[in-house]
Amino acid sequence: MGTICRSPNSRPDNDNDLLTFINNFSSSVYDYKLLLGDFNCPNINWQSLSSSVAFDKQFLDTLRKNFLCQFVSVPTRSRGMDTPYILDLVISSNIIDNIECESPLGKSDHSVLLIECNLKDDVQKTATADKYAYSKGNYRPNDLFNSLNDVSWDRLLHPCKNNIDDMWQKTEA
Repeated sequence: MGTICRSPNSRPDNDNDLLTFINNFSSSVYDYKLLLGDFNCPNINWQSLSSSVAFDKQFLDTLRKNFLCQFVSVPTRSRGMDTPYILDLVISSNIIDNIECESPLGKSDHSVLLIECNLKDDVQKTATADKYAYSKGNYRPNDLFNSLNDVSWDRLLHPCKNNIDDMWQKTEA
């Protein structure tokens, strides 16, 4: 989990650092990833995933490339007669079940977000799963080549009628 507070006057080098952080964060080995905070991107249209601002476009592209989604759908910042914006974001790949937007605390102009996450305990699954050390196998290239060459691929795959899923099922059998 990471928390972000990006200044509305963020410099380009800080913006680049944020995008690099998101890329590194997303490539971590952990199954559950959650980024929260005030990203100060008021020009992003979260329904169409678009913006006319250069950084916003890079930010959206970074989220897409890392298979991350933004889950807040209502404005989280408003003050007086100012236009309300979605500034506080909840970003994850797969764990958000529900988000409720509550009234701000004290004199803050940012809403409180109540986030319900779905964190399944995979400890038992990973503890009992078979893990193969393919790198320790004694593979002789000619044996593998001969084994694959002995298969009548046309006869095996022809009945699948160019359906890649059916072909994959045939090769797994």
